[in-house]
Amino acid sequence: MGAETMPDNIQGLTTEEAKKRLQEFGPNSVEEKEESWWQRLFKRFWGPIP
Repeated sequence: MGAETMPDNIQGLTTEEAKKRLQEFGPNSVEEKEESWWQRLFKRFWGPIP
C-alpha cells in the first residue's frame, strides 16, 4: 500500500469502543492445537525426498 493511498487522519478505536468490543467478542487470540504423535510422525514422511 503506497503512501498516496493512506488517509491523512488514521485513527484507531476509542477506548470506549475497544472495551465494548473486548466484552462482546473477547480477546483477539487463536487457540493452538497440539498435534498428536501420529500427525508428527506422518509429517516426517510427507513431502519431497532430499
